[in-house]
Amino acid sequence: GEDVFVENDWSVLQPSRPGYGATPLEAGPSPAEFVDRIAKLVSELGYTSVCAVGTSAGGRSAMTFAANYPELVTNLILESSVSFEEWPDRKTRRVARAAFNSFIEPITWGITHQLFRIAPDAMLRAMMGSLSTLPSKSVVEDFSEEERKKLNSLFKQMRSGSGFSNDLIPSEDITSSIVQPTLI
Repeated sequence: GEDVFVENDWSVLQPSRPGYGATPLEAGPSPAEFVDRIAKLVSELGYTSVCAVGTSAGGRSAMTFAANYPELVTNLILESSVSFEEWPDRKTRRVARAAFNSFIEPITWGITHQLFRIAPDAMLRAMMGSLSTLPSKSVVEDFSEEERKKLNSLFKQMRSGSGFSNDLIPSEDITSSIVQPTLI
């Protein structure tokens, strides 16, 4: 999703949120702790202003970055971002805590990857059901064949490490402190 920025000659710094990829959870278990480290990194790289972009649960970090560092963050872009509202619902959080704890997470994703190989369209509908308020069948039907292939490929590779479990912990709602122009 960064292609549009690169194609328009923007520099892109894409840190992996704590608990995802190779970024340890200790890098900032809360958005406030994480953005302090990002601000320091941005400063050490010599940038004096940035546009913060947050996608999905990363939106909370981008919003917190904008709120806590208004002198550094000039604009904010939120792409399919979650808010600071309770997310997901209580029942889903309970199931997610069990399915994505550090011991079970590799098994959960292994089963998910296998199911995407066996029944890609059914799994895509199941995933879209949890990611959209629209009926999942109509969401999937609106995808082109190429988009379906890309999404299936993505879901067959996904892992969440300890990041998703960390995302389930409520964060301080700082939206009233955001002063930057924001594209949602």
